Amino acid sequence: MATYGDYGGPIKLTMGKQSITCVSNTNVATTITHEITTGSPKLITMIITSSGNCTIEINGEATANSLAMTSSDTLIARIPGGGTLGARGTASTPTVTVHKVVC
Repeated sequence: MATYGDYGGPIKLTMGKQSITCVSNTNVATTITHEITTGSPKLITMIITSSGNCTIEINGEATANSLAMTSSDTLIARIPGGGTLGARGTASTPTVTVHKVVC
């Protein structure tokens, strides 16, 4: 049975958000920062949205073959402290927003 947090669901803690300005056809690697130290047994859950077309790569370099996102998509992924998120604009320069939560 799940332990429910302050928000009536499995989210126990919100840890702010980070924005990544993508560059058209160029990878932008961003370290996902949070106060949980690297190697902690807890992972950060990222709720990722984009203002336009882009590709996303968890702990790697975003290329044309990475996971494609549009402004109507939401990606949920988990990453350890110090992990990176690669983002690459697809013929535009969208902004990717990463909401960080602990579940």
